[in-house]
Amino acid sequence: MNHSVNLIVALKAEAQPLIEYFELKPLPVNETISIFGNHELTLSLTGKGKSAAAHAIQCVNKKKQDCVNAWLNVGIAGHGVFDVGQAFMADRIVDQTTIKTWYPQFVFQPVCQTETLMTVEKVETDYSDPVGYDMEASGFYPAAISYSTIELVHSYKIVSDNPQNTVAKVTRLSVNDLIKSKLSEIRSTIDSLKMLTAEVATRSSSDELLHQFLQRWRFSVTQQFQLKSLFRKINILKININVESNEFISCRDGRSALKAVEKTLETHWRS
Repeated sequence: MNHSVNLIVALKAEAQPLIEYFELKPLPVNETISIFGNHELTLSLTGKGKSAAAHAIQCVNKKKQDCVNAWLNVGIAGHGVFDVGQAFMADRIVDQTTIKTWYPQFVFQPVCQTETLMTVEKVETDYSDPVGYDMEASGFYPAAISYSTIELVHSYKIVSDNPQNTVAKVTRLSVNDLIKSKLSEIRSTIDSLKMLTAEVATRSSSDELLHQFLQRWRFSVTQQFQLKSLFRKINILKININVESNEFISCRDGRSALKAVEKTLETHWRS
């Protein structure tokens, strides 16, 4: 199964350094958003707001329904106490209007500290709580997890304003510079997500193959464990197995099918 990492970015000033750094090209899609990509990554320029972020995810997913997709929301955020330029990843996302809350799960080591991120309807100027503030996460997160698993959906934010340096001082150039200053961290996060999507894709392929074999033949519990182990090795080695191919059509029971899988693996090792 194919796998992909997809960036969701609200502002052009946030997106441009990423497009240049990852050498992304405009993709010809008939959608209301701009999508850029290369062979391993896409970036969707969504515009402000949680509904815009959710819409972008729906658009991208339509093109990638056969993929294991990871989603990363990258952008700037206000914060009640953090310094400008400090990065964080959301470990708790709260919608200020509805008070709905989500808890992203980390199965890799974050490149920076983690923090609560509150999504607001309009730009935050009071900074009344010691948390991060953005306008996308509570739309981005539930939309993304509806098409993926929670360990593959994250938000990475860079503080652009705080009580001492208000949002009035934020410019297109300052946003560009903030993103550029954290490109190595963003790449590391993307690399972690790429590894995870590859693992999930391998598991998905193994599960599908196992399902096909269990539908065709009866296996004992022990044989099922053996089959799962063989399929994991087969996926790692990128060996193609087709249950309709000649070596399996003649198999009359689970035992003979298991031996045929073992023979396929042995043949690959000898070649």
